[in-house]
Amino acid sequence: MRELEGRFPKRVHLSQRCAAWPNREIHRWLADPVNYRAADTEAA
Repeated sequence: MRELEGRFPKRVHLSQRCAAWPNREIHRWLADPVNYRAADTEAA
């Protein structure tokens, strides 16, 4: 799955059955889907 590989933006869960993706990350992916790498946004 591209999301797990970091080749597609990570989803943000809004509720148990609803998810969304950050607008900025979707636009980055649309601009260059072949070379896209998800930003590491996890806080330590």
